[in-house]
Amino acid sequence: MLNGKRMVAWGSALIGGGLIVAGICWKALAAGTPPILPTDLVELRDRHQRTLAAINVNDGIDQPEAGHIANIYSWEYLSGCGGALDPELAGGIWTSKHITGVAGKPSGEIVEVDARTGAVWSKSGPVFASFEAFRRDVLDGFTGRRE
Repeated sequence: MLNGKRMVAWGSALIGGGLIVAGICWKALAAGTPPILPTDLVELRDRHQRTLAAINVNDGIDQPEAGHIANIYSWEYLSGCGGALDPELAGGIWTSKHITGVAGKPSGEIVEVDARTGAVWSKSGPVFASFEAFRRDVLDGFTGRRE
């Protein structure tokens, strides 16, 4: 018996980063009880944390860093299944086409990363005015986006 808990299945694939994540998350229905994250989701959050910690905004955002930011943004805020293609720099902004699904179909969405500040946005997703605001939201809101 689940006794006040329900199972929420969650599975997705991040094509751009080559990461495949599938898991089962138990969500407590009782107020104030935090969800228990399965190992693969804990690993994904830890991977996000390590990846974001390695980005140094003080020297500007280079292509690999912009790619990491765009992939995490795509995963967390656009589709949960997909990623971002290699970013291209134009006018101080890295732009990366968002792809979705296991087949990696273009969604028409573009993720943009400011090459100087690490600010990140897209047409239909949230706008983060700084890399630090993005980093905080990714990590602090990780569990809540999966409930």
